[in-house]
Amino acid sequence: MPRPNPYRRKRTGRPIQAAVIPFDNTKQIELLRDFVAALRSLSYKETTGLAYTLGVQRHTVERWKYLVRTPNPFTMMDVIDWVNAGKPSERVTQDSIARKM
Repeated sequence: MPRPNPYRRKRTGRPIQAAVIPFDNTKQIELLRDFVAALRSLSYKETTGLAYTLGVQRHTVERWKYLVRTPNPFTMMDVIDWVNAGKPSERVTQDSIARKM
């Protein structure tokens, strides 16, 4: 005779409440696709400038590009908007960086 499994869920007891949520993640998938498409259009210089502006390392942006990691959705939307705006950038000199510190 087989021994009873002590880890098996019991079917007796009080019924629990479960939330009914329609999980539709098409918006998230669309955001991720747009984000990756935006990052793949960047050159090395643009990737470096984006990383500097966001306060992350360049290889972090590369990881986002190849979906090793993903940033928060607000950063994703900001990057997509920046790319759609034509990737505006300005030249920052070392002197101006030193004055900020």
